[in-house]
Amino acid sequence: MSETIFEELVNSSLDGILAFDRECRYTVWNPAMEHMFGVSRDQVVGKQVFEVFPFLREIGEDKFYTKALAGHNVVSRDRPFVDPRTGQTRFFTAHYSPLRNEAGEIIGGMAVVRDITEQKRIFDELAVLGTVSQAVSSTLNFKEILDLIIVHTTRLLNAAATSVALYDESRGDLYFATAYGQNAGFVVGRRLQLGQGIAGWVAEHGEPLLVSDASREPRFYSAFDRLGGFTTRSILCVPLQIKGQTIGVIEALNKKEGTFTRDDLRLLLLLAAPAAQAIENGRLYEQAQREIAERKRAEAELNAYREHLETLVKKRTAELERAV
Repeated sequence: MSETIFEELVNSSLDGILAFDRECRYTVWNPAMEHMFGVSRDQVVGKQVFEVFPFLREIGEDKFYTKALAGHNVVSRDRPFVDPRTGQTRFFTAHYSPLRNEAGEIIGGMAVVRDITEQKRIFDELAVLGTVSQAVSSTLNFKEILDLIIVHTTRLLNAAATSVALYDESRGDLYFATAYGQNAGFVVGRRLQLGQGIAGWVAEHGEPLLVSDASREPRFYSAFDRLGGFTTRSILCVPLQIKGQTIGVIEALNKKEGTFTRDDLRLLLLLAAPAAQAIENGRLYEQAQREIAERKRAEAELNAYREHLETLVKKRTAELERAV
């Protein structure tokens, strides 16, 4: 294969392709690598790998370079890196191989690199949805369901905090039933009127909201921040609905890397459906348990009263017999 054809194949590849010499200096860096890592060919070729990307040594990637130079074919999987353009963490998988000259001597190594961030995100989403769905079918404990939902939602969205606010029919407002993450202790038990703040607006209108900058959002209610010493930057909030009826909202605050995206919104909407059903099931179960307990209490009181009457009748009968 001529060098021209080889170069065209490398440059047209959708996968990232890199090569390095025995001193771990980059010799090849194709356009796909430029797109993936946000660094041009001119910025890396001829430079030492771990000087250009110190994080590679931090995550242990240097051992794969060493193995390739020792003649081994190796694979590193699910390796994290920070996209310099967005500041968000992404993931790649790399296949390393030795490079040999015509005499069979190892003169360097190469790697085929694939960005797996999207695949990993989808896999994580499916795993969490499966966990939540399993929880819905395996427990009716209201508190357990709420805690499970917000813990997994916080992790998956990479949020600083997540909370669930439920509609209180008796008072006509919202109360925060549970929270996880920063300032969670302050939030639980707090109340909002329908239409008040982002959560109140979502509950009143039954529509989701994605707020990238809370300071510029007129619907944002800042009193909780002032009282709790928390600074809300970005918000993602969706309604929890059963048969078209809003029973509450689930809200995520401050994505740790960047801001919330449409993909985050789509995911939270997916989580909201089983979450709402789980909450409703838990509510119905607790209501049934209270009714059963109330019925048992009433029956116990009735039995006690009946026994009391029987005791009085026996006592009165005995008195009459003695009198006769």
